[in-house]
Amino acid sequence: MRTARIRCTEAAAALALLLSLAATAAPAGTTPRGVVGGALRATAAAPAATGVFAENVTTSQSGTRQQIRGALMVQANGLAPRSKYRVKVSGVPIGTLTTGRAGNGRVRFLPKARGTNQALSIDPRGRQISVSTTDGEDVLEGEVDDPTTPGGIRCCLTTPDEQGCDSLLEAECAALGGTSMGAGSCEPDPCPGQEDDEDGSADGETNDDGGAPDGEHAD
Repeated sequence: MRTARIRCTEAAAALALLLSLAATAAPAGTTPRGVVGGALRATAAAPAATGVFAENVTTSQSGTRQQIRGALMVQANGLAPRSKYRVKVSGVPIGTLTTGRAGNGRVRFLPKARGTNQALSIDPRGRQISVSTTDGEDVLEGEVDDPTTPGGIRCCLTTPDEQGCDSLLEAECAALGGTSMGAGSCEPDPCPGQEDDEDGSADGETNDDGGAPDGEHAD
């Protein structure tokens, strides 16, 4: 899958987020779903930065309105200390992330703002998540490769930076020059030429079952 491979320190942070999100109770009358997590890649604007995300979002229709359920957590490390950053989904700002004295921060988004948790106004599945400065320069970015993406398909990518299966909308797959494999899961990877790692998992796999965030600085 095209989400960046998580390094050891990032994997530990992602696991903590996943476990935290898994511990979040599902709304009454709903069935909890597995959590999807992944790495956020550093851009040239902050090459030393690292980040991870975790989400277990679902949606339901109420009349003409779409209701979002679940949570999204974003954590960033190695940014400027005591600074504010914007969190964006597909380029649209949805909230802010504030770093502590060590340059680390995390934020949790819920369907409704509560305490330190901010409101989740956009379904992040199949979309890009980015963290940017207040001037609009992205410092971290990544894609939410979630097989539950509404209208999503399995897209085989063969670019130098992105190889293997990714869960995308069909239009996004076409825009990236990918090949649609239809609806379904990217696990196991259905794309030609993709071999399993020694541990038996598809190359680049970062999904996990588990948790979400608590909207505090992660110094």
